[in-house]
Formats: sequence, C-alpha cells, structure tokens
Amino acid sequence: MPRVRKLVECVGASLCEFATAALARLVPFETALLEVARSTHRRVDGSMTVSDLRACLRELVSSPPETIELGLHDGVADIRPPVSEEFRETLIAYLELLPEVARQALRRPGDPEGTSVPEGFTIRRPEDWLLFLPDRLPLFRPGDLPNGLDNWRVENLRGLGPYAEVWDGYDDDQPELSPACLKFITDPKARDALEPHLPHIKQVLDLEPHVGLIALRSAYLASEPPCLEYVHLPGYDLANLMHNARWKNDRPRPEQAALIVRRVARLVGRLHRLKPAVVHRALKPSNILLSPTETGGVSVWVSDLGWGQIEASLPMAGLEVSQAIRRSLRGSYGPLYASRQQRAGGPPDPRDDVYAIGVLWYQLLVKDPTARPPTGSSWANDFRRFGFSDGQAALLSSCVSKAAADRPSDGIELADLIVANSSPTRNGDSAAIRLRGSTFHEAVRLRPKDEEPPHRHRVRVDEDEDEEV
Repeated sequence: MPRVRKLVECVGASLCEFATAALARLVPFETALLEVARSTHRRVDGSMTVSDLRACLRELVSSPPETIELGLHDGVADIRPPVSEEFRETLIAYLELLPEVARQALRRPGDPEGTSVPEGFTIRRPEDWLLFLPDRLPLFRPGDLPNGLDNWRVENLRGLGPYAEVWDGYDDDQPELSPACLKFITDPKARDALEPHLPHIKQVLDLEPHVGLIALRSAYLASEPPCLEYVHLPGYDLANLMHNARWKNDRPRPEQAALIVRRVARLVGRLHRLKPAVVHRALKPSNILLSPTETGGVSVWVSDLGWGQIEASLPMAGLEVSQAIRRSLRGSYGPLYASRQQRAGGPPDPRDDVYAIGVLWYQLLVKDPTARPPTGSSWANDFRRFGFSDGQAALLSSCVSKAAADRPSDGIELADLIVANSSPTRNGDSAAIRLRGSTFHEAVRLRPKDEEPPHRHRVRVDEDEDEEV
C-alpha cells in the first residue's frame, strides 16, 4: 500500500516536527494540530496528486486492519530523521486512529459507513486536514472492559472530543441491546457538572420512547469515567451531509433544508411542551443524525439528550484555535449555536433551541458547518432562485435574532411556521425524508408502547445502589 504508507509518513513526520511535547504526553495534541495540519498539507501536496489522495483515503478506510497495520509500520519506518524510541509507541497509537477518524469524516448519503471517497472530494486548505486528524488519544482501546459498567465491552471508536469520547459497546449477556452508544465523560470539569444536572438526566431517562429522539437508556455515574448509554443508530450527521454537498458541488436545496429543520423543530418542540419543559441546549450538526431506511429515504434523529445541557454549562472560551476549527468543521462547536441568553448564563429556554435550529437551517443552505448566523437581509438573495421564499428568509432571520422575544416561542411553533411558509411537499410531516444519494438500510423501529422494555433505565448512583427512574 504505497499511498497509505506515504500518507502515514507525511502525517507522522509532521507530528514529529511540531508535536514532540504531545508525543511525550506532556501536553494535549490539540495544542499542535493546526501546525501539524499545515505541515501535512505541504507534504501531501508535494507527493500526491488529487486522484492519488482520493485513492489513498479509499484504501485507508476500506482495507483490512492487518493491511493497514503493515502500511502504518512501513510509513513510520520511512520518516526522516528516524522516530525516537521515546515517541514511537505514542506516535503509532495516534496513527492507528487515522482510518476510523477518516471513516467518520466520509460518512454521507450513499455510504453511511464512510468506506469510500466521493469523486469530487478534495482538500483545498491546510485546515481541511483537521477533519482527518484525531484530537487526542482515547482513554480506551478496542476490547477494553471499563470499570463499573456491568459487562459492556468497547469496540469501535465513534468520536473524540474535548469533554468525552464515544464508543460502540457490546454486552454478551444482553445481545439484544448491543451495540449501544457509550459516551464516556473524560473531562474533569464535565464530570463535576454531572451532579447538578442529575434531575435533568433523570427526566430524560424517564421520557417515553419516540421516533426521532435517540433514547438515553442508562447513566453510570459511579463508573470510571462516568458514562451515558444511548441507543445505537447507524447513519451520518448533518455535518457529513453538508460536506458531501460541497464535494459534489451540489446546488443549494432550500426545500430539503426546510424539511430537515422542520422535523428537528417538531421533535424538540415535543420536549418543549412537557411539564416541566425539556430543553436540549446543544443542538448542532454533529448530533442531528440521518439514518437510512429500507425504503431509500432517511429518518431524522436528535441525539445527546441529557448530555446537551451538561455540555452547554461548560465554559465556552479557552479552546485551542485548531480545536475550534476542527469542531466547527465537524459541526460540534457549541458556541456557534448558542443564543446570546445562553452565552450569558441564562436559564434553559426553548428559544435557545430555536436559535440553534435557525443556525442549522442557514448552514444547510450554504453547505457549511462553520458558517456563522446571517445578518441583514441580502444574504437570502443567493437562494431565492432555488425556491427560497421571502417568508422563509424572514422566519430564519427571526430564529437567529439576538432578542429572544423575536424568535418563535418553541419548536412546535417554529415547525408550524415553516409549514406555513413552504410549498406543499409529498413528505408532509413524515418521519422519513428522501435525500439524493441515500442508501437502503435496515429500518430502525421502536418497540410498541405496551411491550416490556428489555432493560430498565437507571442512574447508577453509587457502586452498591441502582436508583430506578
């Protein structure tokens, strides 16, 4: 695999040049990732054509692990000057993450697993490499059995962030629940924020199952680290959808954007009208999932219920520039979606979610998860010839208004207003939406209400007590 070998050499050499402190485990990798990305871009640009890079990434995400392992060790051996033995183990552990991080970046309609590369794919800027570079080393490795987590075994790394890491979990004693999505809260400040949010977590655990809301099944607060167990769902997220549209040079699709945000608004609006209201507070592209159905459409799902309010309570300042850029590219940079009132520390309000949905709506139009909310009115001119109406433009602008009173009061009102300002569509308010390029997949079905749940929700309070909620 000469191309994968060359990519490993380029990334590895860049890490050895700009991230020696991180390789020595003295500082986090995020402190050097921007320089690593720039160096990788220079090295790859000087040694591969665009088509070579596509072929390289295709091999990286689709080849068997043992083949990748050979290319990885050969690429490390090619680095000049030779890698110091002091750094070799950490460097290899970091480079081993490249295939899974690349698959996460390449999930999209037509390939929800991310095991291929679109024909129009290209890396135009050095910063684009941040989408393919891991933030850090994970706490676990595949096959680990985390302490205090019953019999769950972690296998596939799904995501790495500054506060948490997410794995596919398998329990051989409960195969009907496997895989699960296990979110481990690794950041000390995030762990400290768990206790004051315990009533909110219990409220989320007690929610009735509903198509479109990814259920929080259990919260293990005494495990090390604490863990939130969610239902596993295959597919890709809105950031993947936006990147794919740019790689394909697709035209703006206002009708499709309206369908998606209307569905999201209706889902969270259902929560807004509970007593007391449940406010997500961390809606962003990375936690709006699109799951392919067996009929060729996709269903829209909202994830991170419970975790959203914990994440929103954490300080928004102080991130490394590279981390902020990467999280923006991944659609997970919270400050982009936080209303003025939320940033000021105000209490949760459904209009915080409305603001975030407005930002999502605009980003879907411009196909860019790094885009900031629009200002003024001229921004809408670029989309009118594609069917974006004046009423939709005014409604989107009201969603991202600085004044909470100018926004729709909750998700249900927003969804109704989207319907009132849109052309009739055959989808109506169906849970499934048809997108170009989506693939068939086994449909995800929730159990009937009268069926006994296979696993009661619980909050693990201490090592000897389970509190049923």
